[in-house]
Parts: sequence; structure tokens; C-alpha cells
Amino acid sequence: MTLPAECRLPFLGTRPYLQGTTVFEAVRAHAPGAVALDYQIAHMVFSDRLRVVDLPSSGLAVRDVNGYLRATLADGGEVFLGIVALPASPAPERIPFDEDEITDPAVFAAGRVDAPWCRRHGIVTNLVSIKKALLQREIAHTRPGKWLFTRLELSAPLPEAAERLAVRREKALVGGTMIRSVILADDVPLGHMYFNWKQVIPPAA
Repeated sequence: MTLPAECRLPFLGTRPYLQGTTVFEAVRAHAPGAVALDYQIAHMVFSDRLRVVDLPSSGLAVRDVNGYLRATLADGGEVFLGIVALPASPAPERIPFDEDEITDPAVFAAGRVDAPWCRRHGIVTNLVSIKKALLQREIAHTRPGKWLFTRLELSAPLPEAAERLAVRREKALVGGTMIRSVILADDVPLGHMYFNWKQVIPPAA
């Protein structure tokens, strides 16, 4: 796909920002055949419009973008993509998102959650939803905020099919405001997922 590329993405439900999984799927389309990747959203995207750039040739640094995806491809090549928020559309699209259909069948244990893959949603969306449900059950913060998906490190390709997905809470970082977890499909480790406790503060209009 030709870069830079612009895309318009839907907000989920009443969220005032793009879900990290929505951004991931859009950017991953520019790294087909990735066998390993590192995806990070450092700054929330309060817009429905994004530009995806080839970071090394863009003149931008990592600190200048909302996030990035660095991927190793099956042929040994690499891509390093930057994610840049653009001004929002006058009327962003919104689509319903019933997270309960992912989390209701989940089985929780200490530091772990297992659930069948709800095929109405992608594998990363499933893993993010069940991990968030696990954190909400087990970790209480007194400061305002919410658990947000901020990083995904994959050491193996995402499977096209799996019966069960799991998240195992592994380590608390940055004073407990960041949680790293192992993610699994049919008990095969895929990599790590990170959540951060953050306040959601949309920019002033």
C-alpha cells in the first residue's frame, strides 16, 4: 500500500477517542505478513481521521506521532509506521460495540482470564476486552482514570483461528499504573499486551 495514507475510522459506542484496537487493525493493513511486531499508542487519538506514514522517510520522530507499528515481515523485511492524528471530521461515524458478548463467557482466576474467541470481533479486540475486564476485577485505583490498551508486542503471527484466548497478568510497572500481561491462543503464547491507567481528557475544542 502506498504511504502516506489517510483513513477515517469509526468511534466505538460513546467513546470520544479511537479505540486502540481500531487503530491497530487499520495500521496493520500496511504491514501484511507480519510475523512479529511492536505496536504502541503513546498519545490518545481524539479524532476519527489518521495519517499512516513511513516513519524513517517522513522526517518525523517517534515523539512527534501518536503511535507507531514496527513489524518484521515473513520475507525478513521490516516496516516502521507512524500514526498521526488529523483534524476530526465534522460528524465522525459511530458504531455500536457490545463488549459484554466478549466478556460474559469469560472465566476468571487469580491473575488470569480465559474466554472463547467471539468471532464477531478480531482477536486483538477480544484479548483487549478480556484483559480490561480482568484488571477491573482485580486492581482498584483511587486516582481518576481508566484502564487503556497502550501497547502490543507480538513474537508470533496472530492466528486466523483459535478456540480459546487467554490473558495472564505478569508484571506491574511504573508504580502499578502499567500492567504487562502474556496473551495466548489455545495456550500458545503470542506475546505481551500492556495497559495503562490514564485519565481520558479530550483536548479543548
